[in-house]
Amino acid sequence: MRVIIVIMMVVFVVVGTSSGQEIILTSEKLINSAYQLQEIHEKVGIQSDIVTVEQIWDSYSPVEDPLVSGYSTEQVYDSYNYTLALKIISFLRTVNASYVTILGDADIVPPSYYAKLIFYEPFPTDFFYASPDYDLKPDFAVGRIPAGSEDEAEKVLGKINDWLSDIGSGNYVNAALIGMRIYAAPYSIERETIDDYEVWQGETAVKLLEDLGFTETFNTTIALQSDEEWTSVKQTFDEALSGGYGVVFHVGHGIPYALDSDDGGMYTTRYMNMLDKRRPLLPVVLSSGCSAAAFDEEIRDIYLPNWAPGLWSEFLLTNDAGGIAFVGFTGTTGSDYQFSESDGFVEVAGVKHADNILIKTLKNLPGNRLGDAFKAALEEVKSEENIKLNPSTEVEEWKLRVYLEAELIGDPVLKYPAVSWRQPESPPEIEVLSQPLNGVYKGEVSFRFDRPVSAKVFYLESRYLPDRGYSIFGRHLLLNSLLLLPIPPLLSQPIRHITIQIFLRY
Repeated sequence: MRVIIVIMMVVFVVVGTSSGQEIILTSEKLINSAYQLQEIHEKVGIQSDIVTVEQIWDSYSPVEDPLVSGYSTEQVYDSYNYTLALKIISFLRTVNASYVTILGDADIVPPSYYAKLIFYEPFPTDFFYASPDYDLKPDFAVGRIPAGSEDEAEKVLGKINDWLSDIGSGNYVNAALIGMRIYAAPYSIERETIDDYEVWQGETAVKLLEDLGFTETFNTTIALQSDEEWTSVKQTFDEALSGGYGVVFHVGHGIPYALDSDDGGMYTTRYMNMLDKRRPLLPVVLSSGCSAAAFDEEIRDIYLPNWAPGLWSEFLLTNDAGGIAFVGFTGTTGSDYQFSESDGFVEVAGVKHADNILIKTLKNLPGNRLGDAFKAALEEVKSEENIKLNPSTEVEEWKLRVYLEAELIGDPVLKYPAVSWRQPESPPEIEVLSQPLNGVYKGEVSFRFDRPVSAKVFYLESRYLPDRGYSIFGRHLLLNSLLLLPIPPLLSQPIRHITIQIFLRY
């Protein structure tokens, strides 16, 4: 009698420590797209491991709650898989990698947390995937590709391939800077800041980038809401989002499906949907508009008009035209600019919060991968602004909120070409005119105001006009009209005196 022994081997696949440079975190629903993304990354020198949320769910236990007010105590969203988020954080604590690419929208790969800080509406954050040990220092460069289906993922992958194929065209040196009128940040500390003024904050951001040498480094198109020669913001968006631009930088208001545009209107995803992609290279878009980086309409009840084809951050990637990546904020945000007044001249002394993150991302972008530039910006802001996990004041809570809201929507592995960062040219000396021309002085003039003045910043492109700097105007208390000349003696008790530099606009 023959005895046949059959040995059955059962292999259990357990998610373990990654050996690659990158984790592609996705779901079995998008596994084919994940394999395609892995192939793209291998071609640019990044070895990836694909890990699904289904594997993590079966293999890991949830970790402790983040030490930040929010969903851990107020579980308000039935569709949010908080347990899965904590299991993903548990897995990431075992990972030795540089990049985490999230492939999937919020119901496929949930946000790492919903924080509830000052202003009190909960907002999503992926930051605790970047910092799974909760120390607020990002360990990974994290980006999210918010695709809800294989079809959406295929569109994004197609745009990535087009971007990589056209990166040698030189179009990456083309940039658009868009500055809008925007409210000041609610908290000022240490010294007089822009909060003391009625603010054209977007123009201040453009001026600061100019001071840092951005306009000497990139071929720059500038659109300002108050530009008397009027470069249309909408037309600039249309041009840049149709391709052929490397960067679009926008400071203005935002909502989940639009950014601030001309005359108080909004540049919505409907406008973006009307564009044709005329050039393969689509821009990295950066904006401090509130909620423009929201990606979680599957979880939160986010208002989206029936004519809007999608959220700004998602549609920017999945539409044919638009952008290759977006750096923005998932909830209510803001910035704070500090001015220094010395020897009669007003200059930007610094910036904090949202625009600080964006500007530092821009400075780190040339020659680096998108995720590395964003991660470096967060590290610098954490140190510079002393971001604390347990804020004890409203100012500290505000800083933490903005920091956690920051989101990279897009592929963190894409590498931006190197650009030689140039130092800004020194502004020319201005001759003081003895007589006003068309009601405006050019040069250095003393004013007396009955109250703090209204600050308004103009950037004057050197190819049209050699002057550049600030114009600061005051308003007459009685006549409520714009004063471009020294205030007459009828105001007997002026409380502010400032010597400023103003420029004639032709």
